[in-house]
Amino acid sequence: MHKKIIMIVGHGSRKKESNAAFESFVQKFRERMPEQNIRIAYVELAEPALKLALEKVAYETEEITVLPLFLLTAGHIKHDIVGAIEQLKKDFPRVKFILASALGLHKNMIELTFKRLTESAQNLSAAPLKTSILMIGRGSSDTGANSDFCKLVRMIEEQMPYDRIAYCFMAIVRPKVEEALERLIAENPQAILIQPYLIFDGVLYQRLQDMVEKYTVLHPEIFFRLSSVLGEDALIFDTLEKRLLDAQSGKELELCVSCGGVIV
Repeated sequence: MHKKIIMIVGHGSRKKESNAAFESFVQKFRERMPEQNIRIAYVELAEPALKLALEKVAYETEEITVLPLFLLTAGHIKHDIVGAIEQLKKDFPRVKFILASALGLHKNMIELTFKRLTESAQNLSAAPLKTSILMIGRGSSDTGANSDFCKLVRMIEEQMPYDRIAYCFMAIVRPKVEEALERLIAENPQAILIQPYLIFDGVLYQRLQDMVEKYTVLHPEIFFRLSSVLGEDALIFDTLEKRLLDAQSGKELELCVSCGGVIV
């Protein structure tokens, strides 16, 4: 029997390429921490499904640390992951279940986003005061997650020399991407840098690529550039490792029962 098992949880996708990108990320993380017994699971749309994967490893170990590979703490963590853990605690009372925090607003995540924007701005002919930045979040029905994304945008804004930094969301909440782009275009910038707050370049990133191509044709007077996703960077690996070690040392994620918010 293994004494401890780490379960890294991804969102899951119908696209095999997206799941392969998640699994490649996890494999690189395994190589950084070869002493850890690391498994994977998905919240939805892919196998192994979270609850079944946890149930399987619960027969093999005394302790399971659930490590969500999510940027922010939203519904999938607060409801799907917490719900699965609470049920399994009843089914396997001898097993200790630990829930680590999402990547969240760690300074590394701010630094990594700033790094991607700086890379995108290289060789840009437009002056900073004639350049706008559009930060794009996934969007959630969880107001806390949307609020955290807006905090991140503000932190980035304080570091960047650009005239205008706006934000939008790809789904669920406003402002949506096209709405925010139209507002920026109306201000007549020379260039718009578009920074998606995503780990992987899957389906959502491909939609943004199509949108940028469309706007490049519609507005040839403006230079549009889509920045890279956060990707497999040492900063994100460092943050994930810190979340894991914090959880294992007793600083696991705590949620308020009444409001669903994160207790800090």
